[in-house]
Order: sequence, then C-alpha cells, then structure tokens
Amino acid sequence: IDSSTAPGNRTLYAAVYNKGIYKSVDDGKTWQLKNNGIEANTCVFNISIAANGTLFITVAPTPEHADGKKGMAYYSGAVYRSTNGGNSWQPLNVTSHPFFPVNITTDPGNSNTIYLACWASIDLSDLVGGDITKANGGNTMIPMNGGIFRSVDGGNTWSSIFDKNQYVYAV
Repeated sequence: IDSSTAPGNRTLYAAVYNKGIYKSVDDGKTWQLKNNGIEANTCVFNISIAANGTLFITVAPTPEHADGKKGMAYYSGAVYRSTNGGNSWQPLNVTSHPFFPVNITTDPGNSNTIYLACWASIDLSDLVGGDITKANGGNTMIPMNGGIFRSVDGGNTWSSIFDKNQYVYAV
C-alpha cells in the first residue's frame, strides 16, 4: 500500500509469483501488469516501498523450462528498482554470482539505505526438481551468497554485511 495516496483511492502493488508486479490506483478495483524492464524471470517474491516512493522487488530463482520443457537450466534471482511508480524497472547488480534474494526493506529514515535478505547455496534438485536432476546425471549444489546485503546509495552498490552461508528470510 502506498500510504502517501488518499484513503479510498489508494495505490496498491501486488507481487505475483511467476507473473510479476500488478498495480492498482483505485483501491484495488482494477489492476494493471507493470513488468516493463523485468526480464524473463517474473517470480516476484517481495516488494518494498521506500519513504521517498522508490519501489524495490526481489525475484526468486526459478527453473528456465525453455520451450516448455523441463531441464537443468534455471534463472538466477534478481533485484529491481522503480523510481516511477512501477512504470519501469531497473535491474540492480547485487552480486556477480547466482543468488536467491528473498526480502528487501529500506531504512525508514534514509531511503538510500537498503537491506536485502538472501538464502545461501541450494541443491539444484530443490530448484528444478529431483526427477529432472536424476534423469540428467545427478544433483549438484548451486553456490549462492546468502546472508544480508546492504546498499547505502539507493541500490547502486552493495556489500555483504552478514554471513554469506546463512539463509536469511527477512531483515
């Protein structure tokens, strides 16, 4: 809920896993898909609104399923920022490794300070399915940096501030 909008005519956002971001400007009576700039992976897991109105979303890793066929390929997680009410999204470069961002939140007193909770390494079978990994040579671990990342410049740069081997759900 964008609390800066008027009661009875609130702007609402909904993160819909495997669909993306929906926005309503009429208290939820109608909704529009707002995925401009979000890449092929639309498994949006979390949305956060900073005090200055900037939106941030986390996108969970998911199987790629190219051409509708199950396989070992997967999309990494992602983090995006919107400074125009969700009309367009910019990917943020948190880490060069595959990662599993879960929850993002901003400091209520400083919209440039952002905290990102991430899960650590996971088994490929947990992502694409045990039947797929068995049929294609076996399971492997996907190395991912977990823990907590922080940005102090609105999401332009990030640093790890808590154990990368931990599964952190929220800050």
